[in-house]
Amino acid sequence: MGLVISGACCAAQAACCFGSAACSLCCSCLPDMPASVATKLMSTFYLLLGTVVSGLMYSTKIQESLINNIPYYSKFCEGIGALENCDALVGYSAVYRVMFAFTAFHFLMMLLTIKVSSSKDPRAYIHNGFWGIKLLIIIGICVGAFYIPDVETFSKIWFYFGLVGGFVFVIFQMAMLVDFAHVWNSSWSGRLEENTCWFVALLTFMSLFFLSSLVGIILLGVYYAYTPCTLNIMLLIVASLGCVIVAIISILPKIQDVQPRSGLLQASVICLHTVFLTWWAMSVEPPNDISTTGELTYCGPSHQLVSVDGQEILTLIIGLIILFFTIFYASCRGDESSEGTASTTIADQGDTEAGNSGQKVVDDEENGVVYNYSCFHLIYLLASLYITMSLTNWYNPTSAFESGYGQSWPACWVIITSSWLSLIVYVWTLVAPICFPDREFPH
Repeated sequence: MGLVISGACCAAQAACCFGSAACSLCCSCLPDMPASVATKLMSTFYLLLGTVVSGLMYSTKIQESLINNIPYYSKFCEGIGALENCDALVGYSAVYRVMFAFTAFHFLMMLLTIKVSSSKDPRAYIHNGFWGIKLLIIIGICVGAFYIPDVETFSKIWFYFGLVGGFVFVIFQMAMLVDFAHVWNSSWSGRLEENTCWFVALLTFMSLFFLSSLVGIILLGVYYAYTPCTLNIMLLIVASLGCVIVAIISILPKIQDVQPRSGLLQASVICLHTVFLTWWAMSVEPPNDISTTGELTYCGPSHQLVSVDGQEILTLIIGLIILFFTIFYASCRGDESSEGTASTTIADQGDTEAGNSGQKVVDDEENGVVYNYSCFHLIYLLASLYITMSLTNWYNPTSAFESGYGQSWPACWVIITSSWLSLIVYVWTLVAPICFPDREFPH
């Protein structure tokens, strides 16, 4: 239901980009919206749109369909300088260029919004509005990126930008998931005295997550961790032991003394995410020479329940869902520490006439911003780099992978490292108050 409402809000905001009449027509049935929320929704919507466009341009099936159905397609591509069959407009290079536009846009916005303290700052109007112009700027940067000469050099340089930025975002994502698990458990645990139904809800979700983790570990053991795939066996053992360790540590008496609301719900969330990342890492492993005959061996499912392409698409979709949840949660997390006062309504000048019943965007930051604008754009900048690497599966332009799309060792090790980091970060949040008793930590 929340996704439907968010989608309706995004569509409504998009309508406002094209004038007050369209805004009034589409938004009259929707409640007023705080400016901070509208900005987050639109930024997320634009990034999602860029992700979809990049995914379509990366697909070789799209290119094949165009070649087979459009007459003189190859000659047209050569005529516009896009190489044969428009190779310059598809593949990993196209993803690099599209997401380069989003990265550059959020970098500029990050610099522009440094130290904005309230909506009275002229830069706040730029941050919270002008969505039509922003879209045109992103499109302009994207078009310009396709005219960057020396595709090979650009791809190599941007790969390293994406590698560093994507890995930083992975660490940030882990921290946000740990924080979400703590906030969720704290919120529901605080209501146990009001109604026992909250205890049942906690127990249900905790059991569901642990059961899903157990089923996932068993399936990975059956279909991935078999002889001679010793790496997969090692990864599965580490993930299993990690889940057991965090579950035990979370309920130790000493931990409960300093953090009474720490519990198995957080551990179950981290365990499930660790199992998912382990599966993702295993699914992107390229064939490796691990046999005595010198032949390449594929350590994928011993019995193909899902095709290789299906695994890649499924893991990518789940990963992107977690990504967009993370960035939206992170941007909303800062609202709790600020107190904005909704007093002013930002409305189109044409909507000031009497009788206009269109949706209004309420200024909730007149007395102070409810989140850091510059950090907000930094998060979306890193997310753009992470999406770049996720869609291309951390593809290195300097090497040719014979294993096919989605299978590479950089992807495997970045994903598995992030799963280990999530366990380490969660354990640290539990033991830090014991290690540093003189410091205050949020509960």
